[in-house]
Amino acid sequence: MKEKEPEKESYVCYANQIINSFADEMKKEYGLHCSGSGGKMPFDVEEFMIGFALHRHATIEEARELEVAVTEKFVQTINANEKIRPFLRVYPFTPDRARVSIAFQKSNNRPYTDGSVALVFQVRNRIYYNADSETSPTLISLMDEPYDEALKIVNENSKK
Repeated sequence: MKEKEPEKESYVCYANQIINSFADEMKKEYGLHCSGSGGKMPFDVEEFMIGFALHRHATIEEARELEVAVTEKFVQTINANEKIRPFLRVYPFTPDRARVSIAFQKSNNRPYTDGSVALVFQVRNRIYYNADSETSPTLISLMDEPYDEALKIVNENSKK
């Protein structure tokens, strides 16, 4: 068991490097602020998670486009890193293992409560769109869709 510990420390270090550099890249490219990160890494790298905040409104279409773009870039970044590759549970790493969430907030970090998208996230190959409300203590589901359908929509729209 002790022989495995240095190996685990190395892949956790690689994972942190990937997340930190990716967060910096997303801040430069989209203005996203990293609000948290992590993953499932008990014996190998099963899953990466990263959360962002963006200070602006978003429609479902805008949230979809950003969620898909960031998720696809995250997957590409993970797969391109040769140091982490031997520790990935699945290679190539797939979008369902690269969980991205984006909160759309006012500049004071308070949520918009006007029915626009407050949070978009992807889990188990589905993207969920939620709104915040002044009258409800929980998020309100606007819609959800399979990740592959969202990817197809985004790709079709980018061709236009």
